[in-house]
Amino acid sequence: MRITNYIYNKLLSIFFSQRGARLCITGSSITTLRDIAITVKSIEIKAHIINVKNLYFALFSRKAIVKFSVSNATVQEDNRRLLALDNATIKIKYKNTQNFQLTISLPDIGALFIQRDKEEIFFKATASTVNIINLLPQEFFCRESISQSIQSGIAILAYFNNEANVAIPRLNYIVNGFKPKSPSPNAGQKIKNWIIEALKSKSHLSSNYIQYDDFPQLIRSIVICTEDPAFYLHKGVCPYAMGLIVKSIISAQLPHGGGSTLTQQLMRNAFLSGEKDINRKIKEIAMSLIAENHFHLSKHDILEIYLNMAEMGKGIYGFGDASFHYFGKPIDRLNVIETLTLTYMLPRPIYFEDALVKKTEQLKRNLKKHILKFLPILFYKNVINEIPDIFPISGIDFTMPYGTLTFSVPHKLKSVDYIIIHCSATPVNLDCDVNTIRCMHLGQGFDDIGYHWVIKRDGTVETGREEELEGAHCMGYNHNSIGICYVGGLDGNGLAANTMTAAQEASMIALCVKLKKKFPSAEIVGHNQLCDKNCPCFDVARWVKQNKL
Repeated sequence: MRITNYIYNKLLSIFFSQRGARLCITGSSITTLRDIAITVKSIEIKAHIINVKNLYFALFSRKAIVKFSVSNATVQEDNRRLLALDNATIKIKYKNTQNFQLTISLPDIGALFIQRDKEEIFFKATASTVNIINLLPQEFFCRESISQSIQSGIAILAYFNNEANVAIPRLNYIVNGFKPKSPSPNAGQKIKNWIIEALKSKSHLSSNYIQYDDFPQLIRSIVICTEDPAFYLHKGVCPYAMGLIVKSIISAQLPHGGGSTLTQQLMRNAFLSGEKDINRKIKEIAMSLIAENHFHLSKHDILEIYLNMAEMGKGIYGFGDASFHYFGKPIDRLNVIETLTLTYMLPRPIYFEDALVKKTEQLKRNLKKHILKFLPILFYKNVINEIPDIFPISGIDFTMPYGTLTFSVPHKLKSVDYIIIHCSATPVNLDCDVNTIRCMHLGQGFDDIGYHWVIKRDGTVETGREEELEGAHCMGYNHNSIGICYVGGLDGNGLAANTMTAAQEASMIALCVKLKKKFPSAEIVGHNQLCDKNCPCFDVARWVKQNKL
């Protein structure tokens, strides 16, 4: 065990030293490789949370119990102020990606507790009034009013259930500690003006400020969907997003996004430095809670300012300016693909512009993935009524000097040797169309709907993927086959069954006759004849013989 401790301490020291940290481990104990306790006497680093993340990587185990404590640590924020963390502790109980507990105690700031059990997350965070006020910038709006409003400090309690079949998680979210009375009748307008002036002083605002009602609903909805899906559910901070970030970190994965709400991004850009560290994150959280819960800054005002201040390139701020810069037209003429393109660049505006000039393969791949990911989400959330008839997406036309960014598209069919019959594997009482199945396939990472034809329950035949292009419906045969899908395939109990209506069967026969005339050498087969599948849930070979196809 002494040798194990020595090796462990050496590895831990290397992890920290590579990131610029200096620490002294005064004691550690390992009873098993899944039960680790560490005490750190001192640590000197600006962004110590990065080292905490690296510690998770170092200790990653499917069933880990980690206790990490820091005594009398000092984090240097800038040349004027030092923040002392007295006996800060972090405890993790981690079983798998769906079950974990995290407790962080920072006596000089507050405490945080997150527990996840499958898709359920419980979140609790507390901070005292004195610590909150001390965290705020000296010039922050109405400090005395804030102190009077949150005399007992702030506590956040949240419970989530993010079921896989719902677009928006069930969210119970309470912010306690604020007095219900607003500090003044027009406090929201005052802090709005104050935020705008702060952004102007940093030259971080659109040259042509656009009011909320002048932004198309499409832009407002897409930005909320891509940047802050729980925007109208939370009160400045989204514990659900923070819980997912924590889950990613302790699962030894890189977090997807920073978990910041639109309100947090406003506060950060208006009042804080660009340096990434835990202190800045705590400040932006505190200011966001105060802005929405104390000053009652409205969601409309938050979204309006955000749409005017978002950085979209070197010296480009706001969606209005970005629309002219990249597409040469006003925002009310942007289509859904162009709007999604603008949201893609939000986390990476400078890198995006440079990659667009160079037409990098990474940009082509990631931008296309972003668009295909959010199109079905926008459809399910009724932001758009239908999936645009633009598949396969071959590229995006930008204004000069950028030109067209081309995407890869499916290959053309080499031949048509098979006409493959499929079912949609949906219940007998559920009808769906090309748009619905296209969304299902886009959600699975396809370029487009996998089938060339879809037959609805009333016999209507709808066109899917272009007939001359390879489909995505039967592995190993996509290069030389055409896919036909009838809607159905499951009975009332969810079991495989031939649920074709008479109208569907008539349309199926007519379509097969038409395709056989066009491709006379093609063989009509069922998906289950080529792969180990139930689909299409009936004997196609017998059906072909009966109908003399």
